[in-house]
Parts: sequence; structure tokens; C-alpha cells
Amino acid sequence: MNLQFSTKMANLRKGLQYTQDQVAQFVGVSKAAVSKWEKGLSYPDIALLPKLATFFSTTIDDLLGYEPQMTLDQIRKTYARLANDFNTKPYQEVEEEINRLIEEYYSCNPFIFQMAVLLGNYSNISANPTETMHRVLKICDRIKNSSEDYQYVYKANMLGAQIYLMLQQPEEVLRIVGEKVEIYYGSEMLMASAYTLLSKPDEAMETLQISQYQHVIGLFSSATETLHLHLDKPALFEETVRRLHTMIELFNLSKLNVNCALVFYFKAASGYMLLQNEEKALEMLHYYGRACAEIEFPIALHGDDYFYRIERWITATLDLGNMAPRDDASIKRDLIATIVEQPLFQSLHDRKEFKAIVMNLEHHLR
Repeated sequence: MNLQFSTKMANLRKGLQYTQDQVAQFVGVSKAAVSKWEKGLSYPDIALLPKLATFFSTTIDDLLGYEPQMTLDQIRKTYARLANDFNTKPYQEVEEEINRLIEEYYSCNPFIFQMAVLLGNYSNISANPTETMHRVLKICDRIKNSSEDYQYVYKANMLGAQIYLMLQQPEEVLRIVGEKVEIYYGSEMLMASAYTLLSKPDEAMETLQISQYQHVIGLFSSATETLHLHLDKPALFEETVRRLHTMIELFNLSKLNVNCALVFYFKAASGYMLLQNEEKALEMLHYYGRACAEIEFPIALHGDDYFYRIERWITATLDLGNMAPRDDASIKRDLIATIVEQPLFQSLHDRKEFKAIVMNLEHHLR
């Protein structure tokens, strides 16, 4: 017990307009004992807690001030703090705190899920990445077995699929996500039409902008994934690169969602190296470096002059709001390491263009 109990009990009693005598008579103690409880000078025997909770029509957890759930704001702040801790403290120390918090908030699935995401995002720096990823899978199973919220069951399934992909277990990925692409029905267009009929143009515009934003990001990401599948058809590879580069310029993706742009430039450069076209690879890496130089830290998802109605949706709907899933220092290191440590780019290391790209990255990111 702590000081929360004394404050909680006093507030409950006064709010219900009971006297200390009435509490004492119901529980079977003296008025002086109740007075000491409310002043924090002593605490009731544990056997009396059920009677006290019954008297105040509350739960023992509530009476003790115990919060088994975190608010969304608390989850986001805790995630950000622990992400920064991974950059400044030993991995094992941070992992131990995560494990402690998971046990403390064992029934708070939104928080448990974010801790699984956090462990997955930093699994590469753990002493045993495979073991950490299996730990994430266990947390996902725990959520699926305990949650009655289908959204978190779905999220746990998708996170599990991502982890299985990292573990190079494609059969498990397909077991979770299935092997058939479902038809898209476009319910948000019906929503927007309904809002229009209700004379709610702002809600209609917001709905359609959210839909457009997600479709743009989805189209861009799925097309990026096709690049290496087009390596046996160089002309189609080139056309995909051209179209995606045009999308970046058209929708300002280097500002709107820089991660999408960076993944594309990296994969395009890798593809050109496999096609033995160093000049084109260097061109893509140049764009990669330029996009990195324009990043504003701390990284935050946001709209722009075109997608001007998505900010509220990002903040309210995404689990982490608009903040990045990893700390800034780790992101900066990885943005450089991604191209410097890529074996496909080894033959470029002596090229003055590559050296200039790396030098500019180090200047902007360190």
C-alpha cells in the first residue's frame, strides 16, 4: 500500500458523505484506526480490504490506487522513454524494465502490444536477436489469447507475421495472413457520401483524404516491393523506378513519409547494382542522401498542404501517434550504416560520388 490508499479512501468517504464512525462500525474497527488510515499513519489489515471495497462500492484495486491500465498518452510517453533508453543504457537493463512493466500492466493489451513492437524494433541490438523475436511472438500469442478487442488481435497477428518474416519463416507468415488477396470494397467512400448527405463536408473531406493518403502509401510500398521481382525484366524494373520516383515528386513523399522514399531509393540502388549499372545506383543513392538531409528531427508523421486533413487521424488512430518507432540517434546511425554496410555497394566505396554521399550524410546526421 502507499499514500494513494489514504487519499483514495478519504476522498471516497467524503464523496459519499460517510463519517469515519460509519466506516469503523461497518468494518469492525475503531474510529481512531480509520483516522490513521486516512492520514497514512497506518494501514488496514489485508483481510479488511474486501469489506472496505464493498462499503465504498468499488474494487480493491481502485481502493489501493492500483492502475492495471495505461492511458494512450502514458503508453506513448513510456514507449518514447524506453526507446531512448536503448540508446543510452545497456540492452539487458532496458529489457528487464520492459519485462517488469509487462507483468505490472499484464491486462493492458494496448501497452503490452507496444512493448512487443518496441522489442521487435530493437531486436537487432540484443545479444540474441532470434531469442528476442521469439519473445515478441509469445507476447503476441498472449494478446490473442486474452484480448476481446478484435483490433488488437489483428495487430498482434500482423506483428507476428512481420516477426516470422524476419525469422525467415515464410510458411508461418502465410499461415497468419492467408494466401488469397481479399477484395477491397472501399467503405470509406460510402462514409464520405453519407457525411455529405448529412451536410458534414469537413468530415467527408477528412475521410477521403485519409483514404487517399493510405492508398498512396500502400501503392507506393507495394510497388517498391516489386522492384527485385523485376530484375529479370530490366525494362520493367526501369519503368517501375521511373513511376515511383515520379510519385515521390508528385506527392512530396520525401516530406510526407520519408521512410517510404528511403526504402525505395535503397532498393532501387541495390537493384541497379545487381543489374551492374553503377551510374544509376549512384543516382538513386544521391536521392537517398538528399532525402536524409531534408529530415527534420525528431521525425514525426504529418500531413502537408495537399493532405491537410489527416493530422488528427494520425494522432488519434496510430498507436504511437505521429512519433517515430525508434529513437533519433538509432535512426541516424542506421541511415548511414544502411548504405555503408550494404555488401552490394562495396565496389562503390572508392568512387568519389559515393564518398561525397557518405560525407554529406555524416554531416547532416551526426
